[in-house]
Amino acid sequence: MANTVRILRSTTAGNTPSLVSGQIAINEADGRLFYRASGGTATPLPSVVSYATTASFPATGLAGLLYLASDTSKLYRWESTIYVEVG
Repeated sequence: MANTVRILRSTTAGNTPSLVSGQIAINEADGRLFYRASGGTATPLPSVVSYATTASFPATGLAGLLYLASDTSKLYRWESTIYVEVG
């Protein structure tokens, strides 16, 4: 008998799934993966999204994502209200 493994999912942009220890999930709208370690909360796995320039970044970023400006090859992260260069 074969077993089927299904990853939990959401199709709502910006949604963080409710997970129990050891579960993984994907947000299909954002393309973000999440996991939950013992005693923790749902944590996004870092992802990198690429844009041509910083001017083409979304007006509001998402925590847990790294934003690559292809024209300068610099990485940024969203910090509440602004993008901050990483590194």
